[in-house]
Amino acid sequence: MCGRWKCLKTVDRIFVRQFACLCVITFCVVLPIICLHLQHSWYYLLWKKNVDRGRDHMRMDNNKRIEEANDFLKKFSDARTLNELGKGRENGNHVDVGITIITVSRNRHRLDNYEPKYLTQVVTKFLKAIEETPDLKHTYKLFLCDVDPSPSSYIEIKPLSKLVPVFQRFRNDLNNTAVWSRMSISDRLEKEKRDYVFCGRQTLNANVSNIFLVEDDALPHEDLLPVLDRVISNIFDKSKNDRTHYQKDVTYIKFYHPERLLGYFSLEPERLPELFGLSFLLSTIMMFFYQRYRPVTTSYTRILWLCFFVYSCLLLLFIGRQNLLELRRISSQLYQVTRAPACCTPAILYPSKGMEEVLSYLSSVQCKEKFGKDYALEKFRTSFAKTGLMVQPNLFTHIGMYSSLRNEVLDPFIV
Repeated sequence: MCGRWKCLKTVDRIFVRQFACLCVITFCVVLPIICLHLQHSWYYLLWKKNVDRGRDHMRMDNNKRIEEANDFLKKFSDARTLNELGKGRENGNHVDVGITIITVSRNRHRLDNYEPKYLTQVVTKFLKAIEETPDLKHTYKLFLCDVDPSPSSYIEIKPLSKLVPVFQRFRNDLNNTAVWSRMSISDRLEKEKRDYVFCGRQTLNANVSNIFLVEDDALPHEDLLPVLDRVISNIFDKSKNDRTHYQKDVTYIKFYHPERLLGYFSLEPERLPELFGLSFLLSTIMMFFYQRYRPVTTSYTRILWLCFFVYSCLLLLFIGRQNLLELRRISSQLYQVTRAPACCTPAILYPSKGMEEVLSYLSSVQCKEKFGKDYALEKFRTSFAKTGLMVQPNLFTHIGMYSSLRNEVLDPFIV
């Protein structure tokens, strides 16, 4: 008995030294080197987060994308319309997915002289994706929805309107662009909601099966169309033959959620189980290899496994869930579909029936401060027991540092 206790104490001292060494190497050497430039890691937040530097970095990236977009549009023949893109992807007049970019002029030199040209970048990305993505099962058509109250002065949209059909909310200038800066946040949110309803209605009337409403500062990822195609096939197309409760009540699917809200510490029900599940797997693997390297008694393995479990939890937290989600981009099959949170509407897909229901509800409510169209949409979902889903990782990047709603330059870390 005494010999066994002495053996356990020896193993304990050895493990403590080894485990301490592992923690020091991991959290003080390896992870700082790897994660210092990963935006949502704890190391980045502690040492690299700087608002001015973040704005400069976003502007540099924006300038690079503007150059690439201009180069693409120069090569893009004016004679080619969107209907000629993507051979075989549009059949007659009916379209499976109508993609509508809701747009309004940004900045208008009220804040500085910078021209962000978000719409140009987003349109270019969609044109390239529709033209270059092979083997799509569904047909796609791109629209623009101009909700600017002074359309004659919205210069950026004019060359793009030669390539893409435009829904125009205001035919004439309302002479209220100067008033916009003095409008209350409640009035701005209400106008934004009405703009959304108008664009959704126009797209619905364009003879499409599904409506994809995208805001003009949501830049699509290269994987968007393959993943979108698969999601439609798996959820909306299957529901025609398999009328399960889960499928038939899917009213919308979100393809973007703010990155800062995608971490493990969240009110979303899948986050903590995901953290603990991955930690359980990692700690079990580590325990298996440690047992092969230095066998210990069965009664002692639980303590060692618990140490590895805590280590794994900290490892995942320090790296950040947002960065781990990027591993899913290896294949379009690995994208995750979860319940949709309440926040944000930069990119949402609706089936035609869901769009009709949402438009009817939004038309009946008044948006105000702390109750924007995203929370109105969430209230609709909960009140009528509908299902809202979200695809992860994000298939859009929110590039809108210049906010049209708040008329200010945003903190780059909350964009």
